[in-house]
Amino acid sequence: MLSLYETKKMRVLAVTSERRFARAPEVPTLKELGFNIVAATGRGFAMPAGVPKEAAAVMEAALKRVHDNPAYKEYAERNIFEDKHLGSAEFAQYLAAKRLESEEFLRTIGMLKP
Repeated sequence: MLSLYETKKMRVLAVTSERRFARAPEVPTLKELGFNIVAATGRGFAMPAGVPKEAAAVMEAALKRVHDNPAYKEYAERNIFEDKHLGSAEFAQYLAAKRLESEEFLRTIGMLKP
């Protein structure tokens, strides 16, 4: 949709990310407009429960190397990814927080019973 925005064939009212997009700096975030909503697309990697800690550490280190690779950085920039790397502990905390946010939202709109 970015091409539609850049050619002025579409007007973007707000973005759902935490920060404004560099390629659309005049478009505010929903938070800036007073809505406590951040809805970015997350990308993650999961392994089955019980995987040895050593194996998980090897995979985590490999994924960190991929994330730090200049080719990935260029890909993320080109595709307007909010580029944030989280280790396994931080990612687990992030997922737990997102679950609570989702449950709160669903309760607010009546789709989840209290």
